Amino acid sequence: MAVTNNFKQNVVDLVKSFTEADKLTFQDSIVESITVDNELEKEKTVIYGVKDGDVVPIVERTEDYTMFPVADETECGTSECSMETKYTGVKWDLSLIKCKVPICLNKFDKEFLHFWNTYRKFDNNPDLDEAFLKFLGEQFKQGLENAKWRRAYFADDASSSTLLDGSNGFFTQLDAASTAGKNKITIAKNSAATATGQRMTGEEVYKLLSEMYELATYHTWFNPIKFQFEVTWTMAVAYANWLNQLGDKAPANCQCYSAEGIVKGNVYTLENLYLNGIKIIPRRAFDGVIKQIPELNGNNVANAPMVSPNRAILINNDNMLIGSSDENQISFFDIWHNKDEEKIYMRGGAYLGASIPKRKEFILAI
Repeated sequence: MAVTNNFKQNVVDLVKSFTEADKLTFQDSIVESITVDNELEKEKTVIYGVKDGDVVPIVERTEDYTMFPVADETECGTSECSMETKYTGVKWDLSLIKCKVPICLNKFDKEFLHFWNTYRKFDNNPDLDEAFLKFLGEQFKQGLENAKWRRAYFADDASSSTLLDGSNGFFTQLDAASTAGKNKITIAKNSAATATGQRMTGEEVYKLLSEMYELATYHTWFNPIKFQFEVTWTMAVAYANWLNQLGDKAPANCQCYSAEGIVKGNVYTLENLYLNGIKIIPRRAFDGVIKQIPELNGNNVANAPMVSPNRAILINNDNMLIGSSDENQISFFDIWHNKDEEKIYMRGGAYLGASIPKRKEFILAI
């Protein structure tokens, strides 16, 4: 889809004179910032040289307490005992996401071009480094990063949406490998009849994370030092607000302090949330995907119930792998001018997949 949005109706028509309009420039504008998760590659271990269908070999080492039986002291020789190692594997499931955006600068109104300190050009040498194109390029690249988070976590082969199908992401794999009461907890609020009713309170988030922690302690693979929580941004905000309201009576530990010192006590933020010493990581991408994909947000119907808007994972981050064929395929971007069409194109994409080698070592709440 081409970039065609003009700001003339939204901005220029609000001013009262040409003099005021003449002052409307990008340098004088306020650009709203957006807060997003880090690049996927900075959060997860990425394995290159992976092809779709390749197998991740897994050597399962189990604790065996059945070896070394009692021997007869009067007999010579030693009886044999069995020792087995189980080998399994998980296939890499990769998919390609990509798109391009055409831009025709001559389609924009003169006020819009003035805003960006540019003008209509009719030669074959447009300046690809001008402010407007740089701005669009940054927005395009951020959209690609967001799409990679969507692909890594929410991809689902059973989906009918081109935004989700093609492979299986972390949530789909975790759900398929989980068992209720063993490594899966059902979040009751997700069954509410409206989006408003699905919203969890901070106390409910605390109880859920505590339940996940307790369930994990029943497994020998659980190591609190290596595990982390990943939750939706909305859940993390509710949890932090609730803890701050409780103040010194907050039931969770906090590795933080106020800017004014000890006098005003601890302050819980989205950057320093812990439960029983385990880091809680808010994922803005979780909320963004759920709220923007029709298949997950109730088909864009106001206040319609969404598909599991509350989600939490307790897992070793080393057990969440991203695979791609090489470093140039995990994320690619290009911008060029097509002389025949007299348009500028931005093209980008990514070829990646998600894998959880240790299919039993996690707690999923959904």
